[in-house]
Amino acid sequence: MMTDGRGGFLANYPFADLSMLGWRFVCFAPPETPPGVGIGTRRALFVDDDNRTMTFDVDRHGRMHDHATYAAGGDIIMIADSPHAALLLAASPLTAHPNALLEIRGVTESQI
Repeated sequence: MMTDGRGGFLANYPFADLSMLGWRFVCFAPPETPPGVGIGTRRALFVDDDNRTMTFDVDRHGRMHDHATYAAGGDIIMIADSPHAALLLAASPLTAHPNALLEIRGVTESQI
């Protein structure tokens, strides 16, 4: 499904919903397999008009694999462990306080 560089993954949940929220697919990371990520999994980068980013691990079937990373303004980095949690982060207002984001079930703060 992902053989053409974009594959059909953009039509799958939660990626199709991201575009309705104003997020755009930018690119896949290079095709190497990052540590801890399954074979055939690629990292997909999305950005919105406020320069927030979301990075998803996308499996070879075009589905979210493991988790997504959300970054806003450089000092807020959150991890979503489900597609639903990732969409709630994507739909959050730019002004959302980190504590409010942590109230979303399945969201944790990055310890990087």
